[in-house]
Amino acid sequence: MHVTDTEALEWEATLSSREGKVYRKLIREGEILPGVNYYIRMTKFTSEEGPFQAPRHQHDFEQIRYCMAGEQSFGDGFVSRTGSLSYYPAGTEYGPEYIEDAEQLLIQWGPTFVSKTDNDAAILRMKERGEFRGGMYEYVDENGGLQRVDSLQAIWEEAFGRPLVIPPRRYAQMVLVDTDAFEWTPGESEHLQHRRVGRFGADDLALDVVQWSNNGTLDLAAERTSLLFVLSGEIEIGGIRHGKGTTVFSDFGDRDAIIGIAGAEILRVGFPIQLAVLA
Repeated sequence: MHVTDTEALEWEATLSSREGKVYRKLIREGEILPGVNYYIRMTKFTSEEGPFQAPRHQHDFEQIRYCMAGEQSFGDGFVSRTGSLSYYPAGTEYGPEYIEDAEQLLIQWGPTFVSKTDNDAAILRMKERGEFRGGMYEYVDENGGLQRVDSLQAIWEEAFGRPLVIPPRRYAQMVLVDTDAFEWTPGESEHLQHRRVGRFGADDLALDVVQWSNNGTLDLAAERTSLLFVLSGEIEIGGIRHGKGTTVFSDFGDRDAIIGIAGAEILRVGFPIQLAVLA
């Protein structure tokens, strides 16, 4: 089990390929299943250099965002507000994005995911040959022609050295959820209740909010990697209490458990049990 107090982490400026000043707290990188990498961070969008903006785009990895503060616009009337949970399936277009003075928990995973280290190294190399402008990467090709490519696609292709292939679109649009609009239902133990936000795909991505009515244990399934994010109250692990903003990872194959204190609420992400081949 991996536990992180995100409030104790320092914000660091990102090396971004998009418009606007963005800060991050890197929480963890790893594997949710053998060969399937993930990257989780907290992101803060400021108004220091104008709003964060990104063109409408799609990618080959899965993404979840939990809005912790502020508002985030993703085009087509999709506006995420504090407490909103959004899911961006691989292959689905979304945007254009417009975000200013907001914070989010960002979770991304996939079989060919660009790590933070590889992402930053690629950006530095690419700046020697071209320019990031308006969410795009501009460069002059070998024939002297100006090329414009979505910056995330360009970074992926720089990192992997081959063209990016976007998987078939399984969902017509992103999924935006107001978690507070869901009713509480009985959980797997009498001291637990759930807001069952959604289950997606053949590989069973599971999202819910869990609340403790009394002190008690929550067992975490060994057949999948689970991420817990404390929204309010406290949980206990190994006799130590942890509060709001704590993340807990129970890795694939591990049989872990935590104790929740009455009134505590967590966001739980049950990562896919067996990812489908996205090709």
